[in-house]
This record gives sequence, structure tokens and C-alpha cells, in this order.
Amino acid sequence: MRARKYSFCLALFALAILPTCAAQRAIILVRHAEKIADDLNGIDVPLSKAGQERARLLAEMLKDSGITVIYATDTVRTRDTALPTARKLGLKIRNLEQHDPERAISRIQHDNANDVVLIVGHADTLPGLLEALGYHREIRIPSNDYTNLFVVIPRFGKAPSVIRVGYGEDEDEHDARRKNPPSPRRKSPTPPGAP
Repeated sequence: MRARKYSFCLALFALAILPTCAAQRAIILVRHAEKIADDLNGIDVPLSKAGQERARLLAEMLKDSGITVIYATDTVRTRDTALPTARKLGLKIRNLEQHDPERAISRIQHDNANDVVLIVGHADTLPGLLEALGYHREIRIPSNDYTNLFVVIPRFGKAPSVIRVGYGEDEDEHDARRKNPPSPRRKSPTPPGAP
């Protein structure tokens, strides 16, 4: 996790040294954190304990990022992912229309022209939002991956600079450690006559 945190620090450093332009200084996009289940028959699914912990980690990582506006889709899991960051920064969470990424980004570019914006969305909405921001590479986020964080820096007349980093632990890493726990440390043999 430490390496992931350093990667994010590098992303924020890149944000600080890039020249400003007429659009946002930066847009940070994340998927909501872990939820308690994949489907509860149409019920708005809340975060699991792991998701709540990831949301707190996100707030800690973003506390010095300069975020001035936070958007989240109208679901419990996205809003609860954004909530610790909003509380830490003293900001309200604004509603993000998730079904029309072009319109959502157009609105953000109009209403928040000089801000650093955080957007909390979904695995299936972040790719469309990134494309609406001018990033045309294919993005796939597996259903069990909650680690993706994108920093988008608009550049006037050019494609944006995009940095993709991971934060926190992902389920695969956690499962791998559980299936293959580290071997116990062996004690060094004590030389004869040693106390």
C-alpha cells in the first residue's frame, strides 16, 4: 500500500507543476468503494466495512489535493465514498448525472471552470466520463477492483494529461496473502556457548 500512496503523491506533484489553463485545474475520478453485495434486488447498496475504510483512506490521501468541488452519483455507495473527503474539506456533495457523461462533464466544465474537482462514480460510468474529458483510450475496471483513481489535467487545445494510480489494497492482493501467508521466521541457530 505504501508504494500505491507514493504513486498518488507523484500524481499530485505532477498536478502542481503543470501549467494552468482555462478549464479545471484538475479532475480526480474514483470508483465508489466496496459495497456489501453485488445486487440486493434493486436496493441502493451501501458500503461494506472495507468500503468505509477505503473511503476514509481516500479522504486522508486527498486532504491536501486542493479539491474545491465534489460530485457523486445519486447512490448511497458513491455518496458514502465521497462523504469523509467532503467532511474533511468542509464541502457539500453535488449530484452528478450518471446516464449522460457528455452532459455531466459539460456542466462541470461550465460551473467549475477554475476548480479541482472530485468525481465519485461507478466502474461502468468512469470510462464514459473520461472519454467526455477527451481521454480516448479504452478503460476497463473489473467488478472487484476498487483501487482505481484517475487524475485528469485539461490542456487547452490538446488531449488531457491522465494519470491512473491505485490506492489501498485490492481484493486480489488480500486474497493472495490469505492463500499464501508469509512463512514464519526461522530462528537463527544459537552458536554454542552464546548466552
